Amino acid sequence: MRLAFIVLFALSPAIAAADERKEAAIHCLEAVTSGDFVTAAQVAEGIKSWSYEFNFETVRLGEQCLNSALGEEWLYSSVAGKMVTRTAAAAMTEESVENSSLREQQEAAARVERVTQLEREADARFELERRILAACRTLFLRDEVEALTNEVCVPVFRVTGLPD
Repeated sequence: MRLAFIVLFALSPAIAAADERKEAAIHCLEAVTSGDFVTAAQVAEGIKSWSYEFNFETVRLGEQCLNSALGEEWLYSSVAGKMVTRTAAAAMTEESVENSSLREQQEAAARVERVTQLEREADARFELERRILAACRTLFLRDEVEALTNEVCVPVFRVTGLPD
């Protein structure tokens, strides 16, 4: 029991930092949704400096913020350990490929394809989440009680807050 407390206590700053990053990304996306692109761009600048973020959900939210707020495609590069533009990621990949053997090139191409597939999946999830949010907001405006008792909408409202 004491060891569990020590481990939890030691991890507390890392957990708190991860929560702060996730909250920043959510704040950025809310700013974009409300049309406050100045705030979104300011938060996005902070997100660009994230390094070695390992929480997939936080990374996905950060990518969405950067894509929406800065108007170019961003992704988290595990090679660089930070957020980079797709162009920079491609350049890093191309540079890596040029310096490798044929087998390494094939492995790199497979990794690029996997990253591309993951990005497509993330984009599809983002679109689904965007549509769910829109549907829940529409339902809330039409029938507040129905929306507040809807098993899909309640978690959405817990994250985004209630519509105005």
